[in-house]
Amino acid sequence: MKINKSIQLFTTVFIYLFPLLSFSQESDFSISDSLKNTTYKALIAKFTDATNTKEKTIYYAKKIDSYFEANKLPSKEVRSAYELLIENSKEQKNIDMQLLFTKKLLYVDSVLQHEYKTKNTALSEKYDVPKLIKEKEEIVYKLNKQNLNSFLKLGIMGMLLFLLGVLVWYNYRRKQVYKKRFEKLINETKQLESENVKQENKAINIDEKIQTKILDALKNFEENEDFIARKITLASLAKDFETNPKYLSRIVNEYKNKSFSTYISDLRIHHTIVRLKTDETFRKYTINAIASDVGFSNSKSFSNAFYKQAGIYPSYFIKKINESKNEFE
Repeated sequence: MKINKSIQLFTTVFIYLFPLLSFSQESDFSISDSLKNTTYKALIAKFTDATNTKEKTIYYAKKIDSYFEANKLPSKEVRSAYELLIENSKEQKNIDMQLLFTKKLLYVDSVLQHEYKTKNTALSEKYDVPKLIKEKEEIVYKLNKQNLNSFLKLGIMGMLLFLLGVLVWYNYRRKQVYKKRFEKLINETKQLESENVKQENKAINIDEKIQTKILDALKNFEENEDFIARKITLASLAKDFETNPKYLSRIVNEYKNKSFSTYISDLRIHHTIVRLKTDETFRKYTINAIASDVGFSNSKSFSNAFYKQAGIYPSYFIKKINESKNEFE
């Protein structure tokens, strides 16, 4: 009997308490839902306030966006907020945000069309989804094009920087090489030997007396610096030496180990280097004047011949000599 009474008591208590428990749960849900609706309605009211400035309306549109992300409650006002944000992104030329808000607008439209499909056909037709999709595709195209252009610009800039680096490195290396060649020229105190490279007469099918005569003439030619005269030719010099051009050419080839034109050019360049080292006034001449003074017809042929023999150009040689002279003054 006691057990039956306990069961009856428990059943009676449960019957009375269960509705109260259910009411409490429903009340909590209703309160939470009511708070959400209150916040949402307040944002909508502020967003649609006709007295708002454009900046303030955009501000509340962004607030609605944040609220929608958290609660997913679509409405015509949410759609209007996204339309405003899309237009604002266009004005600011922010393609990324324009694409983002367009995607959100498409989502809101899809939800609204689903909800109002049977209730309001006009509302469904009002939202031009194909147009929005087309706009979205255009935005994506522009964004891809913009990214491609940025990539190309970065690639071009990278290539230019690489080429600039190579140019800087090349100029640095060239300066180092020129510096070493200049120091070598400055440290060379030994004058170009005027005597013949080969001391003994060679069997070159030329009479030894003729060989000796030509070699002696070349020695005097070098010592007297007659090579700085302009328009020296193999024929004219052979005539001065009272021999024939063929003999003179073969003697220079065999005893000087070079062609006649190179022989004359080397004599002039060596003479120029020695004179530039010691003659301050000569260093003040223009390149064209120096070229003419040592027998060259123009500055270009002189500079090329100077570089071929010395490894640096005459202008650089003069500049470095003047700099080194100033360091010791």
